[in-house]
Amino acid sequence: MTKIIALIYKDILLLVRDRAGMLFLFAMPLVLVLVMTGIQYGAVENASRKSFSLLLLNGDDGEVGKALSDGLGSQDMFVVTVADSSLTAASVQSKVREGSYLIGVCIPEHTTEALLDGIECGLGKMVGLDLFPGCDTIPPIELFFDPTVNASFRAAALSCLREVSSRIEREMLLAAIAESVSNYYPDAAYRVSRPDIQTLRINEVTFSKDLFKTNINVTEHNVPAWTLFAIFFIIISLSGGMIKERNDGSFSRLLAMSCSYSEYLLGKTVVYEAVCLLQFLLVVLMGRLVFPLVGLPAFTMHGAFALCLATVFFCALAAIGIGLLLGTLASTHQQSSVLGAVIVVVLSAIGGIWVPTFLMPHLFEVVSVVSPLNWGIDAFYDVMLRGKGLSSIIPNLSALLGLAIVCTAVSVLRTPFVAPRLYPRRRKRALTFSVFRRNFSDDL
Repeated sequence: MTKIIALIYKDILLLVRDRAGMLFLFAMPLVLVLVMTGIQYGAVENASRKSFSLLLLNGDDGEVGKALSDGLGSQDMFVVTVADSSLTAASVQSKVREGSYLIGVCIPEHTTEALLDGIECGLGKMVGLDLFPGCDTIPPIELFFDPTVNASFRAAALSCLREVSSRIEREMLLAAIAESVSNYYPDAAYRVSRPDIQTLRINEVTFSKDLFKTNINVTEHNVPAWTLFAIFFIIISLSGGMIKERNDGSFSRLLAMSCSYSEYLLGKTVVYEAVCLLQFLLVVLMGRLVFPLVGLPAFTMHGAFALCLATVFFCALAAIGIGLLLGTLASTHQQSSVLGAVIVVVLSAIGGIWVPTFLMPHLFEVVSVVSPLNWGIDAFYDVMLRGKGLSSIIPNLSALLGLAIVCTAVSVLRTPFVAPRLYPRRRKRALTFSVFRRNFSDDL
């Protein structure tokens, strides 16, 4: 036990005296979470508040033209400019093409008359009365989009326009039905008036631990996601420190003083596990205290805090295992830093840290299950967003623990070229604090 405490003390001194490394381990997660959350929150808020400049050419003097004009004007996403009657559809198209407006809408002349004729024609065919054998085609409403409007905004604008037009068509159809019934049954007209006819309604519910909370903000997604990203970035610091100790001779002296390689790895595991837990706590505190000061939603822990700490603990074990393996196998600091950065970036990209897995192509969505960051973020979502308990995250935690055990076991089996057998004639001394200070005071 004394040897383990001495090794932990050594690694703590190495971390504390490496100011650049401390900055990397603790400042980087805070800055990363703050910046990424701010960028994504700004993008989401701007998208929801985005107003499209819309040029409306209303050539219809009837009910449809007026209803469409009023409906578009009542939508927050449009800033409607009514075109002068002297303009044509070609003029509206030209103004949109040159960038003066993002959207152009042209309502053809006599649209109301054409829609009413179409409704009467359809009702006649429904009851077997072919009163209008030559029904005219209703002229289409033309839409023009500026090329800078992306696909998601086009879909939102089209959805809004279709909603307005569908409401107008439904009201006109119900009015036509009520009028037709009134002609045959005057006394029953009140029973088919438009207010008495029920239509479908949609009630939106997003499930979470608190069923009354329906909106999960970007803070609650980004804090666990980018905390995991920062936790796995200790791979670079851990593996680089191991290689540095091998190169400056510290590792050789440790093994010469009856310190096994397993004990050496255990000391680093304890220290870096504490570092990862401290990273998580700092990020959570910043989400609660700092985010509201800069205009971001405060981070709220919906799940059990103990389960979140358990998730961080097992994620840190997996990251430490990978770092120990990389520090054992790599021969130079350049190899460990490059490979560590590539491993973390690739695993986070396919693991759903940058982009949710459901937005990925099917192949990448399948591949994402091999990423330990995906196991970690799924466990966080189960606890924080879905309100599940320990039993639901045991598979993910078991996978993280299994990865840590495999990587650490391979590290122990692949002990570097410096080993105790190189010092067979030298008397091994117990690694105590006094021995440690005498042998490593110059290095530290």
